[in-house]
Amino acid sequence: MTRALCASAAFCVIWMGLYPQPEGGGEALAGNDAEITVAVSYFENASGDSSLEPLKKGIAEMLTTDLAITGDVRVVERARLDDLLKEISLQKNPFFDESTAATLGKGLGATYLVVGSYSAASDKIILNARVIDVESSEVATAAKADGPMSDWPTIYSALSSKLLEGLVGKLSLVQQKKVGAVNSNNFDAFKHYSKSVNSLDEGDVDAARKAVDEALASDPRFKAAIAQKKKVAELSKAFDLNLHEEAISKIVEYEAGKPCPDSYDVPDGKFPDDWESLHEGTKLSKRVGGPHRMSASKHYGLVLETPVAAMTKVGMYAEARSVLDIYLTPEFLSATEGKGMPACMAYQFRSLLHYLQLEFEEAMSWQVKSTEIPLDSFGMAIFKDQCLSGMQWSMLFGLNGLSGPLKDRINQAVEGKDAKQVSARLDIARKMAPRVRAEIERRVKALDCAALKKANSGGPECEAMNACLDALAAKGSHYKTYSDAFRQYRDSERCKKFKGVVAEQVPGIKACK
Repeated sequence: MTRALCASAAFCVIWMGLYPQPEGGGEALAGNDAEITVAVSYFENASGDSSLEPLKKGIAEMLTTDLAITGDVRVVERARLDDLLKEISLQKNPFFDESTAATLGKGLGATYLVVGSYSAASDKIILNARVIDVESSEVATAAKADGPMSDWPTIYSALSSKLLEGLVGKLSLVQQKKVGAVNSNNFDAFKHYSKSVNSLDEGDVDAARKAVDEALASDPRFKAAIAQKKKVAELSKAFDLNLHEEAISKIVEYEAGKPCPDSYDVPDGKFPDDWESLHEGTKLSKRVGGPHRMSASKHYGLVLETPVAAMTKVGMYAEARSVLDIYLTPEFLSATEGKGMPACMAYQFRSLLHYLQLEFEEAMSWQVKSTEIPLDSFGMAIFKDQCLSGMQWSMLFGLNGLSGPLKDRINQAVEGKDAKQVSARLDIARKMAPRVRAEIERRVKALDCAALKKANSGGPECEAMNACLDALAAKGSHYKTYSDAFRQYRDSERCKKFKGVVAEQVPGIKACK
C-alpha cells in the first residue's frame, strides 16, 4: 500500500486509478469501546469549473456534521483545521509526507484524516473520498459515489454513509436516517450554501448573506442553510464596531500610551536614560493603568482589564496573549502586591485564551498551574476560591458569557458537549479581529503624546485637584495612598463628583475642594 498521503484532487484521482483501494464494507476502524478523532480536509475541485470551487467548503462542512452522528467519532472543528492547514502550507502542496502527516495528526489530535475530490460535468457529479491513517499515512478506507445532479442528496448520503460505516461499522436505521439530514434536495441550493460558507470564511458578510438567501429561496427547509443564515447574522453583528466601542477605546488608550512618558510611573514625567534596556516586565510594572493613574504592578487587575480582557472581547487573542506573556514574567509579578491572586488570575486568562482557540490540553495545563499556587500566597482562602470559580470573568472583566469554573467548560468541550459553540465563537473572532485592529491603528495614528497628556490631565479642575493631592502626598505615605487612588478621577465630571462626595469622607482631603 502506498505511503504517500493524498491532499490534492487531481493527485487523488490519478492515485485511485493506479492503486485501487477498498471501498467501505470492511472491518470498522473504531473498536467497540474506542472513540476515534477524525478531521475532514477540504475536497479538491477536479472539474475545472471555477464556479464549483466553493463546494470544497460545503462538502467539508456537511461531512463534519454527518461523521459525528453516531457518537463514536469525534470530528475536529473546521476552524481548528484551517489554522493547521495554513501552518504547514498543506493547501499549497499536492501531497505531504509521513512527517507532515504526523505533525497534522498531533496538532489536531486526529486519528484519521478525510481527503477527497469532486467533479461535475454534463449533469453528472462524482465524489471520491479517502480516510487516511495519520500515524501510518496509509489509506484506511475509501468511498465513491456518483450520479445525475438531480440525485444530489442520494449521491452525497451514499458517500457519507460509506465513510461512516468504514469508521464505525454498520449503521442503525436511525443513524441512516440522520445521514444527510441537514443537506438539501436541490443541488443549486447546495451550491449557493457552499458559496455562502466560502464568502463568510473570507469575511464578506454581504456576499454570504446574499448566497444563503438564494439557497433558502431554492430550498426553504435546507437545515444547513438555516443554520448558516444565523451565522451570517451573528457575524454581521460582530462587525458592528459601535457595539465594541468600550473595548476598542481601552485598547487604543493602552497602545497610544506605549511610547509616551506620561503613560508610565517615571520621575519628572521623563523616561530614564536606561529605559530601552529595561525588561518588558519592568516597563509593564511601571505602566499607568488607563485613567486610573496607578502603576500596573500595584493594580495588576488593570492590565488584565485593559488591555487583556478588552482584546479578548474583540477576538484579538494573539495580542492578549503577548501582553500576558510579559505579565507572567518574574520582572512583573515580583512587583505586584499579593502574589497568589495576580498569578492565579493571569493563569486563568491564559487558560481562557487557549480554550477560546480550541487548545483544550493547553487550557487545562494552566488550570493545573492555578490549583498548584500555594494557598498562603493568597492571604485568604476565599481569594483562591474566587479565582478558580470564575467569579472574576463577570465581576471584574465583563466576560459574562464565561461565568462558572473554566475547568468545567474545558472538560465539557473535550467531551464534545459545547465544542461547536466554542468553534463558532472562534470563527467569529477570527473574522472580526482584523477589522478591529484596523480601527485601532487608525485611531492610534491620530494621537500623540501631547494629546494624551492633555487628555490625562482632565482640564483645569482636575489639574488643581491633582496639584492639591500631590501637596498632601508630600506630607506622608498616608496621604500618598489617597493621592494615587483618587487620580482616577481626572476628567472634569469625575473631578466634580470626587470633590462633591468622596472628598467629604476622607480626612485631610477636604482642603482639595
